[in-house]
Amino acid sequence: MASTSETIFPGSRRPPFSFRHLLIVYFSIAILPYLWSATQDLEHRGPYATIIGAISIIGLMALLLQYALSGRLQSVTQYAGIDNGMRIHRKAGQMIALFFFLHPFLIILPRVGIAPQLVVDDLWLMLTSAESQTGLYAWSMMGIWVLLAVFRDKLPMSYETWRVSHGLGLIAVAILATWHAVTVGRHGVYNLWFDVMWITLCAVAVSTVAYTYFVRPVLQKRRPFKIVGVQKEGSSDWGLTIEKDGDFDFDFDGGQFVWINTSGNPYNRKEHPLSIASSPASLPKVEFLLRAVGDYTSNLDQ
Repeated sequence: MASTSETIFPGSRRPPFSFRHLLIVYFSIAILPYLWSATQDLEHRGPYATIIGAISIIGLMALLLQYALSGRLQSVTQYAGIDNGMRIHRKAGQMIALFFFLHPFLIILPRVGIAPQLVVDDLWLMLTSAESQTGLYAWSMMGIWVLLAVFRDKLPMSYETWRVSHGLGLIAVAILATWHAVTVGRHGVYNLWFDVMWITLCAVAVSTVAYTYFVRPVLQKRRPFKIVGVQKEGSSDWGLTIEKDGDFDFDFDGGQFVWINTSGNPYNRKEHPLSIASSPASLPKVEFLLRAVGDYTSNLDQ
């Protein structure tokens, strides 16, 4: 019985960023495109339009940063940690989703004080205009995928199916939202490099998901572990020992965990996070002591 593990990346060391520090870094990066836009010396359209423009730019950048946090990339997790990264992914995702929902209404809001009788017609024209179509598609898809995330536990689908649909669906949102920013945003009209920035960042986000779902499984397949021992350690505990099945680098620190996939198919998303019970000195063998608390851990002998 073969086992593939996320072994091409050794477990990240203790993350140097706390949740608060990581949150500061996240929003510091998210605000950079707006700071650049502020140097474009565009015509001032009033404080309200300036605020909406700032929120729009920061919101899109925050959305594109989401993919780096959720891809289990070693270059990110070694600083962020998986727990902190996923916590910010969820919290920031809620804020981004709220902005997406309010975005068209915030744009039309000034008309309420000027010509309230035309607000509904203006909103309809804005949502149905040709130049707003990509934004409308992104807006609609974001709402659907957020609802799928909120009610995931009640959906008739496995976590693995939801995870794949979540990643691919929100990639479509990122592409549509980026295209909307490029075609509707006025900064790119005055500076082509502003649009190039959005397209490049979107391409990086898409590449992150493509790497996670399609490239990394191939690399993992080339660095497999094999199961060398499964034994009962008590009435509800199991001992599991795996060993490197090849010559490749692998290391870890005490107290870390790995994602284990024992399906034999690296594209199978049924991965299980297991804490390592052995020390690095036992390599190339890695040992786990597991409490039988679920379907997987209760049937390790199979």
